[in-house]
Parts: sequence; structure tokens; C-alpha cells
Amino acid sequence: MQKKNPSIYYFIDEYNIDELTNLGKNIHLIFRNYKNSPRISTINSIKNFCKNTGRDFYLSNNIKLALKLRLSGVYIPSFNNNINFATI
Repeated sequence: MQKKNPSIYYFIDEYNIDELTNLGKNIHLIFRNYKNSPRISTINSIKNFCKNTGRDFYLSNNIKLALKLRLSGVYIPSFNNNINFATI
């Protein structure tokens, strides 16, 4: 029987290839940048990096963009009190 390693999540706010290559293989990435709106080119770069290294990639607070770019999922923080998450 094979044991599954627990998932570890790492929060990033910018794409820094040097920082991301030093992480372990079982660490998943969550992109959250509350200062600026996310750029699609930056998110696609991180998505391609995660795809090449076998990691999951989550986007914070933007369900529509995560579905559009076919990311692994969405991270909804606890301080977000909006319960209206309609995607259509």
C-alpha cells in the first residue's frame, strides 16, 4: 500500500523563477496578489512552470479567470465574506 504525502501550499505574489525552483516537488502554489490585478501572461507563465514540474496551481479570489485558464482550482480566503460565487 502506498502512502500519500501531505500537500503543502506556498503563497506567491509574483513570478520569481529562482525562488520557485528551490521548492520541493510536493509543494503546490497559490497565486494571490492583492495590490495589483493579475496579469494573464504572468499567470500563464506560472501555470506552465507548474505543469512542467508536476505541481498544482491555484488562483486566489478569481473563479472566472481560473476556469478560463484551466487552473487546478481556486483559493478562497477566510476573510472573503462574499458568498455569491456564480461563474456564469
